[in-house]
Amino acid sequence: MSFAKPLDDMRVGGDIDAQCTKCRRPTNHRIVSMMEGAVKHVVCLTCNSQHNYRPPVLPGTKKTATKTTTTKAKTATGKAKPIKSAKTTKEPKEPKEPKEPKESKEVREARKQIHDEEEQAFRLWGERKDGLSSLVPEPYSMEAVYRIDQAINHPTFGLGFVVKVHPPGKFDAVFERSFKTLVMDITRPRKL
Repeated sequence: MSFAKPLDDMRVGGDIDAQCTKCRRPTNHRIVSMMEGAVKHVVCLTCNSQHNYRPPVLPGTKKTATKTTTTKAKTATGKAKPIKSAKTTKEPKEPKEPKEPKESKEVREARKQIHDEEEQAFRLWGERKDGLSSLVPEPYSMEAVYRIDQAINHPTFGLGFVVKVHPPGKFDAVFERSFKTLVMDITRPRKL
């Protein structure tokens, strides 16, 4: 990919290679405006974003930003006067990843409580499975009614135990690898 472009070929509406601020890489751009013979604004032909022209950064080269620092010196009157110092080079900053919003204390406590309840239920699953040798688990059906500590055999989740019943028509069950809320006591309409 060649980034060289003859100067006499640059005009508004023409194409030029530039560093895209949205794509974060050199891409083809269309010149939107020029000022005193220099390209001012461009539109990326890849993502259609419009921005100031930035010359392309060749792959494998590092871009360094120059920044003028100012220091303050006191004058004879005691007031601070800015003095420009030499230019310093600074490495470009890596883009920051967006932060996830902070959770409120109530949400954190609710998550912890749910996590603790699930952890306790998984421990109980292991204990109940060991004591199940004489009982046969009932196949899960949405029409059936279940009670706490009843063993069920779900076609997808496998062996499980009813932990909590939520009237009307729902219950929590713990399985070997998951904790699910299932429905029960559903009456289906009869076919005529």
